[in-house]
Amino acid sequence: RAHDNYKNAVLAAADTGTTVTRAHSGKPARMVRNEFTAYYEEHPEEIKPFPEQWDMNEPRAVEVRVDGRLERGPIPAGQIAGYLTESEPAADIVLRIMAEARTALTQLSER
Repeated sequence: RAHDNYKNAVLAAADTGTTVTRAHSGKPARMVRNEFTAYYEEHPEEIKPFPEQWDMNEPRAVEVRVDGRLERGPIPAGQIAGYLTESEPAADIVLRIMAEARTALTQLSER
């Protein structure tokens, strides 16, 4: 359900293109660096505790993730965002891992 703009922002993030910040929810989380994270880096005193910060910013995060409006707020990303090179459906990844596991288990049982 993630918008292509959101996926592309995560894919485009360099290995230094993310930061851990409390800006989204009041709890530490990794985000793609953008105007939103830069603002809170300059104004950390404005970060409220969880869940106040979450309540304030989660609607903006939905606009980013679902509507692709990257300028609206936080762009959540995992720690390996800077190493991703392509977007792939989760189902395809799970099927590939299962096939690789079957192959490995078959090879082990033939020894």
